[in-house]
Amino acid sequence: MTSPTATYATVTLDAKGRGAVTIDGAPQPLAGPDLATSREQARLRVVEHAQRIGGPVRFTVTEPAGTRDLVAGPDGNVTPAPAEAQPVITTPAWEQSAPIAAQPPTEELDPELAEEERRPAATSWRGGLNKLGMSLGPGAAELEARREQIRARRAREQEQHAQETRAERRRREAAEAERAERGLIQTNYLGTRTILVANPKGGSRKTTSTWMLGHTMGTIRGGAVVAWDANETMGTLSDRGMQDRHSSTVVDLIEQAAPAFGSVEGIRLGALDAYVRPQGDSHFDLLASDEDPTRQDIVGADNFRAVHEILSRFYRLILLDTGNNIRAAHFTEALDHTDQLVIPVAAGRDSAAVAQKMMRSLVATGHRDLVRGAVVLLHDLEPAESADPGYLHVAQDIAADLAPQVSAVVPVPFDPALKEGARIDPTALSDATRAAYRKAAAAVAQTLREATDR
Repeated sequence: MTSPTATYATVTLDAKGRGAVTIDGAPQPLAGPDLATSREQARLRVVEHAQRIGGPVRFTVTEPAGTRDLVAGPDGNVTPAPAEAQPVITTPAWEQSAPIAAQPPTEELDPELAEEERRPAATSWRGGLNKLGMSLGPGAAELEARREQIRARRAREQEQHAQETRAERRRREAAEAERAERGLIQTNYLGTRTILVANPKGGSRKTTSTWMLGHTMGTIRGGAVVAWDANETMGTLSDRGMQDRHSSTVVDLIEQAAPAFGSVEGIRLGALDAYVRPQGDSHFDLLASDEDPTRQDIVGADNFRAVHEILSRFYRLILLDTGNNIRAAHFTEALDHTDQLVIPVAAGRDSAAVAQKMMRSLVATGHRDLVRGAVVLLHDLEPAESADPGYLHVAQDIAADLAPQVSAVVPVPFDPALKEGARIDPTALSDATRAAYRKAAAAVAQTLREATDR
């Protein structure tokens, strides 16, 4: 005869007699009109199973009043199970990951998890019976799955919160940095300051840097900034900016009006309107070089001094866009009037090498302080040129070589809006480009401020 522990059955009933009898994992619904009828139906099914296997069947009956352990024999008798045969668990082994007695008091630990324990089962045989109208709790496997879903959701929420916190911190830090940069750029230098933008290597972004610094400083300072195309040949600064009702250049200013600025009439700001080109919302003016290279030669050392003296009367900041010849007379004259040096460098070894040669030359001719206080703008190359895996190392090497020699090295990202050499549309600039030039202008302002304080 089969031992009472050779097979196992459970009977689960609610107060209305709805429930199921489960024998060896196979649930059979019970839907008697009352509790007593369902009990009898369950007893008969367990007895029939005992008769089929030819031996007693131990089973548990769970009702609202409690749980009983019973044994049904093939003869139809149902008796209490012996004390030594009491089961350790009251649900089938295939649903258990650990004895129920080992589970912590969930409600004390986490109300949400406790709520999941009280929510009716939705899977396994328990969920199937619940669809028939019962209200059975979840088994161990389903409960653990629910807990895992809660843990996963909480992990996602925590990560999202952490990301939002980091993003908010970055926004706050960026806003604070921008406020500090704007404060520096708005510094009162107690007089006019001249900023020389120079690198003899063509394509080093001198003209772009001059216009963008004029735009950045003019916008933040609210005006009183002029960018002068002091190229020894035909400069292109005017091509990058807005045109005006006139096409006058620095040569016209020298030939037609320079003497007049020695009179009281010439002191009026409006007298310059026929020669400079306002740049609209960028709040700076542009003084173009002549398009005829034979006329531009007029701007020698003496004429440079005359034009610089005129501009110094009406502007607080003068930006000088230079050409590729640092031995030109007006370039050497410009050095003597320069308060701040800006060195644009395209992130390539040739542009950096020429910049280094210029710096050594300036030191040798007595302009060591200008070099030490210089701000280098390190411009990214176009994506097609910077696709080489070694490009990043080249850019890092250039920055590392220049940094100890100057005041600051500011990286400037590539921006398609600045590529073609045509008029610059400030509204098309990327946020990264705006931020880079703001940082550059702040670095320039910091050096000028320190010099003023000294």
